[in-house]
Amino acid sequence: IVREARREADAYRERAHASLDERQRFLADQERTLQAREDRLEERTSLNDERATRLISELESLAGTTKREAREKLLKLVEQEADSELTRRLRELREVANEDVEAEARMQLATALARVATQSTAELTTYHVQLPSDDWKARLIGKDGRNIQAFERVTGVDLVIEDRPGVVLVSSFDPARREVARRVLERLIQDGRVQPSRIEELYEQEQLGTERAMREAAEAACAELGVRVPAGLMEPLGMLQVRTSYGQNQLAHSVEVAKLAAALAAELGANQHVCCLAGLLHDLGKAFPEDRAIPHHHRSAELAREAGMGDDVVHAIIAHHEDIAPETTEAWIVRTADAISGSRPGARRTGQREQLDRVRELERLAMAEEGVVSAYAVQAGREVRVLVNPDAVSDTQLMRLAQRLTKKLQESSRTPGGVKVTVIRERRVSL
Repeated sequence: IVREARREADAYRERAHASLDERQRFLADQERTLQAREDRLEERTSLNDERATRLISELESLAGTTKREAREKLLKLVEQEADSELTRRLRELREVANEDVEAEARMQLATALARVATQSTAELTTYHVQLPSDDWKARLIGKDGRNIQAFERVTGVDLVIEDRPGVVLVSSFDPARREVARRVLERLIQDGRVQPSRIEELYEQEQLGTERAMREAAEAACAELGVRVPAGLMEPLGMLQVRTSYGQNQLAHSVEVAKLAAALAAELGANQHVCCLAGLLHDLGKAFPEDRAIPHHHRSAELAREAGMGDDVVHAIIAHHEDIAPETTEAWIVRTADAISGSRPGARRTGQREQLDRVRELERLAMAEEGVVSAYAVQAGREVRVLVNPDAVSDTQLMRLAQRLTKKLQESSRTPGGVKVTVIRERRVSL
């Protein structure tokens, strides 16, 4: 039995070895076949690479450019198309957003302005006083000019005897002095006595009368607005009655700003009381024109802070000019109301020289931009029209140039309502 088992085992081992040998020969044949295929594939790949290189060289020769240059041109073309599409889309979105915002802003402003009835008034730096007759000119001059000399010495103003019949001119850079002198002159005409001692007497009386009138004007302004102002601020507030800015009476301007700010606050859901107080007190610093150490809005905020006004009122006061960024809705409202009051027709008068300087500065800033050929400030400096070189500025760059110019001009100009910029790119061909 054992020998039989051994014979069977040996036979099975021989069959296994034979099968293994056959399997190894088969794998060797497969390996040789795969190697041959791999060799043929590498040969074809090499031929394809050579053919591709030759074709690329031929294409570069025909196109007159290299593969790298063609790739860069293609990328640049795609980038320009994407930039143009993005600019167009941004312009559309901006136009839609501006239309919505402007419509809402116009509605808010129209509603607020409709609630505030104001008059367009402007004042000059001189007063014309009517005389009962031309004989009064000689009486005002007096013997050897004693009366007019005493009047000018006591009041600190110039009394100009004009050629116009029945009129004399009271002139002074200080509106407070001018107001007192006007009241003294009118009292002299009513009294009928014109002599140096009487001028001095009336001057002392009218100084007190002017102070009392200014205090009453401040109280009337507070009563009209329905607000209470600390006692320490009533004197500078009343002094605004005899101060002007570009011909606009400062107390009337402050009351108007307070009304506009309160109306805008009601429309926008802001604090009406804060806006009204800040609007009334925003120009207190102009009551002290001789103090030029700090800007008037900083002085106004300082006076309000010293009087115990809240931080929200103080911030709205100091932020009504561009050097301080508004951080609250009330501050933005007061700044807007101040701009409206100062920019409405007839409110202020600007000298010709100052206006020309401002317009020229706008044109100079626009001309400083690369590619700008000419720039014209129109609409009293509220719009700047810019013509560009079509070879230096593309259509896709117009929007960026307009945005850059708008930001620059608004930062440098104090034009109420901002400056509108129109950029024109035009190509003309004449044959």
